[in-house]
Amino acid sequence: MNFTKSNNSSILLNSLFNNRLLGVVIISKNGEIMDANNYFIEKLAYTKEEILHNRLINFFAVKEEKDSIETTFIGEQILLKKDGEFVGFNLTVDLLEGEFETHYLVLFQQENKQSADQFNKKKLELYNTQKESELNKQKVFYETILNNIPSDIAVFSLEHKYLFANLIALADPEKRSWIIGRDDFDYIEKYNKPLAIALERRKNFERVLNLREEFEIEEELTLANGKKKWVVRKMSPVFDENNELIFIIGYGLDITKIKQSENNIKKFMLAIEQSGASMLITNTDGIIEYVNPTFCKNGGFEKSNIIGQNFKSIQSKINESNVQQTMWDMITLEHTWKGVFSNKRKTGERFYEQAIVSPVFDEKGKKTNYVVVNEDITDRILFEEEKKKLIEELTSSYNELKQFTYITSHNLRAPVTNLVGIIDLIDLDLVEDKTTKELIFGFKKSTEKLNETLNDLIKTLIIKENTSLDFIRLSFQSLFNKTIQGIEQQIDKAKVEFDVNFDEAPDCVLISSYMESVFQNLITNSIKYAKPNVPAQIKIRSRREDGKTILTYKDNGIGMNLNKVKDRVFGLYQKFHKHSDSKGIGLYLVKSHIQAMKGNIEISSEVDRGTSFTITFK
Repeated sequence: MNFTKSNNSSILLNSLFNNRLLGVVIISKNGEIMDANNYFIEKLAYTKEEILHNRLINFFAVKEEKDSIETTFIGEQILLKKDGEFVGFNLTVDLLEGEFETHYLVLFQQENKQSADQFNKKKLELYNTQKESELNKQKVFYETILNNIPSDIAVFSLEHKYLFANLIALADPEKRSWIIGRDDFDYIEKYNKPLAIALERRKNFERVLNLREEFEIEEELTLANGKKKWVVRKMSPVFDENNELIFIIGYGLDITKIKQSENNIKKFMLAIEQSGASMLITNTDGIIEYVNPTFCKNGGFEKSNIIGQNFKSIQSKINESNVQQTMWDMITLEHTWKGVFSNKRKTGERFYEQAIVSPVFDEKGKKTNYVVVNEDITDRILFEEEKKKLIEELTSSYNELKQFTYITSHNLRAPVTNLVGIIDLIDLDLVEDKTTKELIFGFKKSTEKLNETLNDLIKTLIIKENTSLDFIRLSFQSLFNKTIQGIEQQIDKAKVEFDVNFDEAPDCVLISSYMESVFQNLITNSIKYAKPNVPAQIKIRSRREDGKTILTYKDNGIGMNLNKVKDRVFGLYQKFHKHSDSKGIGLYLVKSHIQAMKGNIEISSEVDRGTSFTITFK
């Protein structure tokens, strides 16, 4: 700064600087110190370099920055010396207008000791009030932060007394206020808590106090509602700038959710490790990052030899290339693939696995891994192959037997028919020899029986093989009417009473000739096995149930003991009554016809209480 103009202000300034009568400081319009004389520098005990370019108000004990330079720096002020002591001055301000800049001249006149002491007392009170206010603001600020941290925090003196506890540590404001200056032993005594809590905390505190290092433990707590809570507790020493321990901070973090997640992960990993299915995880390039024990066992691999390899490299060449390509195409497009792998174990043994390969995504939807879950289905595949082979063998045997039956029935039918015709031509009255007559009669009966058997056999073969008959929608009433017309004489002779109602299900898609045969055989059986001297009563109903058509047929005949014959009721040539005209084929034909129409028949019967049949068509 150059203040050498010959005016009163410059003469005064030079005099003040040279004679050191007062403290003199030159400041800019924003209060920055541009120059200071030795008197001012010596009084504050700073170096000139520490004073220059600092703001003048920064040296005031009480910083009251007012509207203007004049109002800020005029009057009684206390300045802080470098050693922390106070010195009082009475300040005046003069304006210095230079050619290019405007500055201010601040004069510092030290007051006498008595007025200075009073001045200092007044200013110190203001200073202390200001400092206390600032400290209170800082306290509120930091307490607000600590009370909003999701962790219980407590500050302890070196005597293990509470200096502070936040809202998480003690939510009750009365307890939080009461605990200050007390310790955990006071707390458990007042609130009847277990002594072990205070002893454990005192032990942890003394460890930090003595070792002067942080200490951490994990606690498992049982809450009043019986639930578990896990907390990580830490105690940390706090030192001042001289590395002196001044207090200890303790805080606890609720890790219940983390612990529960860890436990769930452990359970999940145990399930994977102990699973009977083999599992592996790869990255998006197919590099294997994890395999479970079952995977190693199934393939005969060592885990250390598998991790880091490409999944493709452990796939057997037995698998068709298009199967592998399809799998990779699907999972690359973020779809799940399901299929069968045919692999070889390390021993060379072939095995099969049902596989599910799925992509895995993170919380942002980015694909991170592939998971492969395999189930060893070797036994199932081998069983299916064996079953297929057995079916083929049985089919072949069945076809051969069927062909044999066709040939036998065809080749026997003509000779038997001829025999029947020849025997019919023999006039037994002309045979005089009794023995010859008996032989011819027995031969005739045997031939007729053989002819009936062949006809029955041919009928059953026709039912089994005739799958080309048309299924059409038929009226039950029309079928019933047509059936009784064919056996009208038997019905009239036996005086049969019918109770027939097909209103609930009047029709069904069936084969006409088969259904007529079913009605005919059931009705003729009811006539044949009616009670002596009691007219046969036959009740027939139809209904729909769960999308199915159900026929019920019931008579009042002599019935049978199903406990003895149930497994043989629908068998071929099974007879359960001593009727001379019974051949044991009627119910066999009924069931064969119904099965050919994709139906099912069930029987219910009691001796002397009749028999009922339930026929169900899909």
